[in-house]
Order: sequence, then structure tokens, then C-alpha cells
Amino acid sequence: MKKCLAWLSAALCSCLWAAPAQAADYYVATNGSASAAGTMAAPWTMAKAVGSTGAGPGDTVWIRGGTYNGAVNFTRSGNSGAWITFRAYQGELPIFQGTTGSGISSSSAQYVKFIGIAVRNFTSSGFGNGWVNDTGTSNGNLQFINCIADNNGINGIAFYNASGLLIENSIIAHNGNGSPSQSWSSGVNLFHVTGGATANIVRGNVSFENVDISAHHSDGSGYILDQMSDGATFANNIGFHNGGSCIRLTNSSGALLINNTCWHDGLDPNDAMGAPANPGEIYFSSSVTANVVAFANNLGAASGYNNTQTAWGGSVPSGGGTSNLAVSANGATPFWVNPAGIDFHLVAGSTTVIDKGTATNAPTIDNGFDGKCITMTPPAMVSGQQAPPAWWTYSIDYTYIMNNGGVAGCFRAVNRTGTPDIGAFEYGGTVATGTAGTGGGTAGAGGGTAGAGGTTGAGGTTGTGGRGGTTGTAGTGGRAGAAGTTGAGGRGGTTGAAGTSGAAGTSGAAGTSGTTGAAGTSGTTGAAGTTGASGTTGAAGDGAQGTGGSSATGSAGSGPGEGSSGCACQTGGGGTTGFIAALMFAPMLLRRRRRG
Repeated sequence: MKKCLAWLSAALCSCLWAAPAQAADYYVATNGSASAAGTMAAPWTMAKAVGSTGAGPGDTVWIRGGTYNGAVNFTRSGNSGAWITFRAYQGELPIFQGTTGSGISSSSAQYVKFIGIAVRNFTSSGFGNGWVNDTGTSNGNLQFINCIADNNGINGIAFYNASGLLIENSIIAHNGNGSPSQSWSSGVNLFHVTGGATANIVRGNVSFENVDISAHHSDGSGYILDQMSDGATFANNIGFHNGGSCIRLTNSSGALLINNTCWHDGLDPNDAMGAPANPGEIYFSSSVTANVVAFANNLGAASGYNNTQTAWGGSVPSGGGTSNLAVSANGATPFWVNPAGIDFHLVAGSTTVIDKGTATNAPTIDNGFDGKCITMTPPAMVSGQQAPPAWWTYSIDYTYIMNNGGVAGCFRAVNRTGTPDIGAFEYGGTVATGTAGTGGGTAGAGGGTAGAGGTTGAGGTTGTGGRGGTTGTAGTGGRAGAAGTTGAGGRGGTTGAAGTSGAAGTSGAAGTSGTTGAAGTSGTTGAAGTTGASGTTGAAGDGAQGTGGSSATGSAGSGPGEGSSGCACQTGGGGTTGFIAALMFAPMLLRRRRRG
């Protein structure tokens, strides 16, 4: 009897007092401290944030702008329902740079995403998971969104022997120029990935002037699906001026290639000694690689180092795919506004590409890249690396990106309507507002040098509301910025304050503010309590209505909107009062049974 009551009492106390763990927001700054609280006023170091006592599942780490020196090794994993997120503070650009090793990497952590972060000048790769050679399995489920990987010695972003990759709206450039003894390098390198085209997605990116300086000269592409991979999606990407191909498929099947734009790749003259000698724009290494999910709506214009290369090379899928357009041997490209100025928007009346695509597998939005995020200035030499090749003639414009609200401001997508166009851009599309995401909507950038609106923070169950992002100073001229995507509702937090308006610029359109996430759903009403059992002479149990979950308006946050619910014992099954009444009468019932 005593054991029974003790167990019931413990269960009751646990039900009444247990509270679910809450996801938290933390902050990192260049002047942070490992012993600080991780707040805006007392930020952490990045090493603290990624360490064993740093951010955990469901947490978001906001990284303030500035330059951080040294490599970052993230060690903690999230889970499929609670990713760990490291993201740039709204409107700012944190830059991690170093001289040795990989920039931001892990050989064990999973379910981690990085948003709005630049990594440059490392001797190995910019971002990556663990290398396990050809036959092992590495850590997967990683996301890189609105990131920059620039001037790293091997790859820009590398993903080996795993599944669950997303690389989206990122800029990858000047990778692979480290040591001739390393290499097998490309801008984006997917090696022996698993899970197929739906599990590994590379979309809406820009990759240029990457190189393979080793003796074999077989890589150096903008994007590569390499050795024994069983599929990945490449959609809405731009690749230009790479030493190898724009997109290369090597001994891998199951690729989905759709609506990519490729211009004048294969520029490394040393490719003449490599394999292939004429890499062109999209290259299929063998009949295995010709086994694709789709090869459609791609727009490629080849020149190569010798002005003789073809756009599609190697074992091209049967029939040349669907609705692709290829220009070879440095032919004319009248359908682009100004490719040399990195403006791949389509010219009005370009009947060879506008409304000529297939809707099957086509993305719903275009790439929308703002060419002003790249300047026509050759990059400077990086300490510890080789002198930049003569054909490297462009650089990432960090100043413009910082003034434009971060990397997200470089991508101003429009919706594809009706029959899609060929290539990464849609002519005359409506401004895309995006869909609710797990990390909350990102505010769109304003025209010209307009700053992007900040994103609203995630609301806690009882926490404070998200922060309103400030709109940037209006730019001069320029196209109007796209509206930010709508974030998913926060979990019960109070509504964040609205962002303040930026000061007006000279004849420029003001940047738009970040949008507020949808409200969290209300908690459910608990079921009525059951009537307590009658004792020998006792009254009937007191039925009671369970307490309903609380309702709250959430700001845009990292998780789906939901109101805070009441305790499980109060909202499910019987009401609390009925349960306590049952406990009170239990001894009487047991005594009656003993007497009988």
C-alpha cells in the first residue's frame, strides 16, 4: 500500500511540476568570452558556442559581424526535430579566416545549419564534414545557406560519404589554389554521397574561378558529383570561369540537373594535360553518369581556354536531355543582359529561352543573383597559397555585401510562372516571398545598396518575442529588393518589436523590413476529469475540467508555431482534481477489501 501511494505521489508531482526544455538564443561576438552568459550584452566566443557546453538541440546562435581568426570545429549534434543553428546577426556579415586546416568543419556532428557566414583563406576546405576515404560513412544532415567559401586551399564546401546536404544561395569562389600535392578540388565537392537526388540538394548558388592545380588537373569545377555517389539535385545554380566544368559528374548516377546557367568554364589551360582535356560546361564522365533523374532546362555557353569547347561533354544522356540550350566554341549569347558584368537576366524577346523549358522538376523560383555582389577585380594572393591564375578576373565584393544586409541580399528570387524559362533566371517573374522555413523568414534586401531587413528571433514558450530587424540605408538606384520570406510561427513568445526604418538614400529605394512570423497555435483544452470511484460510505469523486493549454502569439522562429500546452496530466485523461480525489479514497477502498 505504501509503495503504491509513493509511486502515485511521485507520478503526480512529476506531472504537475515537469516543464519541457526550451530552445534558447545565444550570441557570439569578436569580443566575446567563454565565461560570459552568451547574451547580447555578454556574448560568447565562437569556440564556446560550438563546444560541449555551448549550443544544444533547437538552439540558435546569433553571430555578430566582424572578422574571426582561426578554424572552428563544431562538436554537438541537433536532431531531426531540433537542429542547431549558427547564423549571422541580422544585417551583418561574420567572416572566419585562417591559414591552416578547414574553416568550419566537423567529423561527427549532425543536424547543424550555418546561415549567412563567410569562410576564407584556409589551407584545406572552407566548410566540410569528415573525410573517411572511399568506403566509410561520415556525418551528414548539414546545411549551408547564404554562406561564402572563398580562397580556400582545396574545396569551398565539401561533403563526403553521407546523406542530408543542403547548400543554398551561397557564393563559392577561388578554391583549390593551395598546394599542388593536395587538390582533387572544386568549388562544391560531393564525394560518394548517398540518399539520392532528394536527400542532397545544391540550389540557387554561384560558383566561379575554382581550380585544380595538381598534376592530374581533373577537377577544378564549380560543382562536382564525384565517385560512386548515388544522386544529388543541382538546380538554379550559376557557374562561370571555373578551371574545370561548370558541373561535373564523375562515375556517379542519379543526378537531377535542372535550370542551371553556365558560362565560359574550362578556362584552365592545364586541363589540356588532364582528363577530360575539354571539360566544357556540364560534363558526364561515363555511361554511368548518363543515368540521370533529369537533365532539363539548362543553359550553357562554352568557350574554354581554347575557344573550341562544347557546352555538354562526355556521355551526354540520350537525346541531349529535355529543353536544354547549348552554345559552343565561344558563340554569341544574345539572350543574356551582360554575362561579363555577371548579369545573367534574360533579354526581352529572347524566344530561344523564354517559355521554352519544361515544368517537370522545375524549381518554383529562380536564382535572382545580384551581380553587384561580385566585382570585376582580380583577387589578391593569399599567404601560403599559389599566385592567382591569370584567368581569375573577378572577386567577391565584401563591402557591397556588408552594406546590402549580408549574403541573403545578393539573392532576389522571382517566381517562375506559366511555362518556365531555360536557365537560372525567369524573365518577368513576380517577386518571390518564399515559404515558411524552419529557421524563420529572412527579410529581403532593398534596391541598390539597401540593407536587408533583419529576421525576427524565435519566441520561447514563455520567453521574449523576436527582435525586429532594422531596415538598411536606402541605396542609389538599383532594383527593388524582394520581400523576406515568412517565418514559421514561434513557440508561445511575445511578438517582437518592429524594425526601425532606415534613413533615405539618394534616389534609392528603401530596404524592406523583415516580416513577422505567423502566430503560434493555441494550446488544446484538457479533457474533463473522470468521476472518482465511490468508497464504502464516501461521496462520488469530484470530476474536474482539465486545464487548457495556453494560447500565445509567436514571432518567427526556429520551429513550427505552437501554443504552450498545459501539463500532460491536466490536459489529457482525467482532470487533476479527480486524480487527487482518487488518491484520497484509495486507502478506504483497500481497507474495505481487507475487511471482506
